[in-house]
Amino acid sequence: MKHILFIILLLSFCIYANAKTISSTKKRGEWNNPKTWVKGKVPTANDNAIIKGEVVIKMADTVNQITIQKNAKLVVDNTVDSKFVVMAIVNISGKLQIINQGFLQILEDIEKTKTGEIDNRSVIEVGK
Repeated sequence: MKHILFIILLLSFCIYANAKTISSTKKRGEWNNPKTWVKGKVPTANDNAIIKGEVVIKMADTVNQITIQKNAKLVVDNTVDSKFVVMAIVNISGKLQIINQGFLQILEDIEKTKTGEIDNRSVIEVGK
């Protein structure tokens, strides 16, 4: 049993160790548009995303971690059929907004600073 727990811990560490950090531009854009991201790379399930402008999610996707910087905004405007999944939102200093039929699933944790704001008009599901 100890070996299995060790292997799970090791695999978890490997996932986080391989995560790349990808920053958005300060301009407004959709999550899946390469022009929204510095160097044109859209974050994937193994990446950490830093939101520096306004980023709008309109489709299903998965990302490792998200940080929303002060004066930045992440808008979730998808549907239950196309939920957006994130392991953890590690820091909300800006604004997280869930609108219309938006569906955000956070598997582990969500943390908001004093300047952060959460405007939930639909569904945020936290935990597995």
